[in-house]
Amino acid sequence: MSGEVRRLGVLVVHNDPVPEAEIWRAAPAGVEIVTGRFALQRAPGEEYLGESVEDFLSEGVRRTLADLSDAGADALALCFVSVSVFGGTAFDTGFAEAVTAATGVPAFTAGEALRRRLSALSPSDPLLIAPPWFTDRTVAGTAAYLGLPPDIRTHRYDLGPAWDTGTRQDLFDRGAKGHIPHTALRDQILAAATPTTDAILIPGSGFRTLDAAAEVERKLGVPVVSANSAVLGRGLEAAS
Repeated sequence: MSGEVRRLGVLVVHNDPVPEAEIWRAAPAGVEIVTGRFALQRAPGEEYLGESVEDFLSEGVRRTLADLSDAGADALALCFVSVSVFGGTAFDTGFAEAVTAATGVPAFTAGEALRRRLSALSPSDPLLIAPPWFTDRTVAGTAAYLGLPPDIRTHRYDLGPAWDTGTRQDLFDRGAKGHIPHTALRDQILAAATPTTDAILIPGSGFRTLDAAAEVERKLGVPVVSANSAVLGRGLEAAS
């Protein structure tokens, strides 16, 4: 551990400002966040369907992870849920083993962190809130990856008619990440929840959810688990 300060290194998509912003805000005193970025290999209009650990850990990504280690990170997190959704637990394990072997630092994925948190909660009637840029295939894959039933109650955040052009998978790159007011997200979650909802699950590292999640938890009295909150919790464990 780096002295009295715990440092969580987060690896995020090159144009995604959300994970470190939310994790920084939620982190307790004595915890610092160091950030590295990687370029997502996805052409405009292309639907991302995952990649192998070997392909993901390019020379550039390995160099970035080494930089995070050199910056004093006590744990390394990959804040990109989709690669786990399509690569499964085999990707999570392979990534963690390869990165730890190369850097000597405990590593994990946001997907693994979500799975661990969900396992600890064991909700009987969870509600899945998907980012607007998740395609139908990604939503279905997320439910399967998290071990949820295919008919789980699901609500994909609705950006409104102004965004009803182009492909869904391009919404993030077109700037949708900056057009999700926390009040609108809160209201959509509350409208989608039922009296039996006992947990809210929000995958997607680029989905800004911190403020809405806090208000929903106060209103409904049920846990809200986002990708970024799960990463912070898992990172604190790994960095201890």
